[in-house]
Amino acid sequence: MKKSKWTNVAFETPPAPNTVILRLTGSLTDQAIAEVEDQFKNLLPRCFGHKVILDLSKAPSIGRSGWKLILRLFSNIRALGGELFLVATNREILTAFEALNFGRF
Repeated sequence: MKKSKWTNVAFETPPAPNTVILRLTGSLTDQAIAEVEDQFKNLLPRCFGHKVILDLSKAPSIGRSGWKLILRLFSNIRALGGELFLVATNREILTAFEALNFGRF
């Protein structure tokens, strides 16, 4: 899979059962959305019935389109019988997360 000059998504399987980690590296900007969405689509089947941890520790910012993509990811993973957890966010991302009322998902 070709890596974006903006953003990349890596898939990891930690030792915890039924858990996968998706590590987002780079800003989730409008320019990167199409490619990152394709990466997520390719990884979704491997998330079936799992707890999915979206690690945002290497994502300095998320744009409006990025939040829409994360919302779709929440929905898609839930439809596959899994759960999505966001971790390691910086203050800017956490503030946006709270302002968008994403905690209700």
